[in-house]
Amino acid sequence: MFKPIVAIAAVSLLAISVASAQDANPLNHLSPEARAKATRLYAQECALCHNDNGNGKSDLASSMKLQLPDFTKSDTLAAKSDAALFNTIRNGKGQMPAEAADRANDNAVWGLILYLRSLGSGAPAAAPAPAPDAAPAAAPATDAAPVAPPQ
Repeated sequence: MFKPIVAIAAVSLLAISVASAQDANPLNHLSPEARAKATRLYAQECALCHNDNGNGKSDLASSMKLQLPDFTKSDTLAAKSDAALFNTIRNGKGQMPAEAADRANDNAVWGLILYLRSLGSGAPAAAPAPAPDAAPAAAPATDAAPVAPPQ
């Protein structure tokens, strides 16, 4: 009788530890490169509905009469775990489609979660990266002669 109880307890503890390990975002910060990727992913996959700034007030959301969360408010995501956000992004919710693994791998989704959380942190979010075919901006023209360094 004692052995089955111990076995059940051990299996339960193992399941709890595995579940809690999946609650933690494996990324604890975004490098500049990862932040740029997360910004591009947001611009490509999320901004159409959630708006460029994350306030949830896009033209499409309005036309579909959607009430989307405002990621620019710090308390919007405070009660949601990274694992819950990951599952929502990966599997979709309501009218939000799933983000397929062939379009965004797991690390990209974890990075996107950190990016979403940064939108409400009061820190400015990185500007969306320019389109790959965009020409670099030309330097502004000036009439002034270059200034020589002091000697």
